[in-house]
Amino acid sequence: MVGVTERAVLRIIRELTDAGFVVVTKNGRENQYSVTADVQLRHPLEQHRSVTDLLEMLSKREDDVTS
Repeated sequence: MVGVTERAVLRIIRELTDAGFVVVTKNGRENQYSVTADVQLRHPLEQHRSVTDLLEMLSKREDDVTS
């Protein structure tokens, strides 16, 4: 649906894991993915923000943002 190949998704997950943003846990033959919420963002303009801050912003309803 978003036009990203499976290989690209695996590369992105590996990069996020290497950077500490995601933890991958094996559960039998399946993987379980967890977001590490207290990690600071990497971009110099956003280093003062955490993943939690980003997730909270993204989860706000549209009317919360516009009011």
